[in-house]
Amino acid sequence: MTRVEVLKPVGARRVWVPGALIQQTSYQQTSVNTFNAPGGKARFVERKDDALGFVVAEFPAGVAPIVTMTSRIATRNYSVLTPREKSQTLSSSDSALAHRWHRQGEGRRDPH
Repeated sequence: MTRVEVLKPVGARRVWVPGALIQQTSYQQTSVNTFNAPGGKARFVERKDDALGFVVAEFPAGVAPIVTMTSRIATRNYSVLTPREKSQTLSSSDSALAHRWHRQGEGRRDPH
């Protein structure tokens, strides 16, 4: 479960929380993304081009902006071709998806 809380909100707030992949891959299948935003209005937004899903929650002024998100997924053992052994490789669609994610993350570093 992921819990997001804006500690010192001023006025109305919008909170975005990422969910599990919305597209089945050869290594992961999402069963459900559930969320709760007490006092606010929340919806799940899907981006089919990169298989991402987000909860978008909006809170009026005076309401504590708190969002909880739970994703249930199933994974499977998966291996890739290495120089020493032959094994299952990524499908062309999974490979393209992984390549897009890698390109989008280039230049970003976790400060911690």
